[in-house]
Amino acid sequence: MLSGWIYMRVLALAHCLWFGWAQVSTLEFFEIKRSRVELEVLTCEGADRKFLDALGAMGIETYRVPCRTSSGYPILAIKQAQKLVE
Repeated sequence: MLSGWIYMRVLALAHCLWFGWAQVSTLEFFEIKRSRVELEVLTCEGADRKFLDALGAMGIETYRVPCRTSSGYPILAIKQAQKLVE
């Protein structure tokens, strides 16, 4: 839990199947926000190791669920992480 007068819990969904400029930007955003919110990230089981390592280095808790792609779009098995959303 964060110390301070107000905090927010955020569960970010990021497939992380490949690493590119969008992922760099996402990591920079997480870096800025992690001291202001309780941040957790839900990713695909096959997430890119570089992305996962960066999250770990920031101390951000990650959870992984199965993923599949449909027409080139990643689909996370969100139902397997229902307790996180609740």
